[in-house]
Amino acid sequence: MANKEVPYSAERWREPPGAVDTQCSLCRHHAGWGKCKAFPDGIPYEIRVDKVPHKEPYPGDNGIQFEPKDE
Repeated sequence: MANKEVPYSAERWREPPGAVDTQCSLCRHHAGWGKCKAFPDGIPYEIRVDKVPHKEPYPGDNGIQFEPKDE
C-alpha cells in the first residue's frame, strides 16, 4: 500500500499567507479589487498576476501604463 499524505497536512498549510506586491498594487492608477484607471472593467489576468509587465501599451489600456505610486 502506498504511503498517502493526509490532505492539508504539509507544513505550508499551517503558515499564515503573506502579502504579495504585484505591479498593480505598486501602481498609482490602481483602484483596488482588480480595477484601475487603465482597466476600469477589470485588469487582464496576465497583467494582474505579473505575467506581462505593463510598462508598454497593452490592448484596451486606454493609453495608461504602470507608473509607480508617489512615496
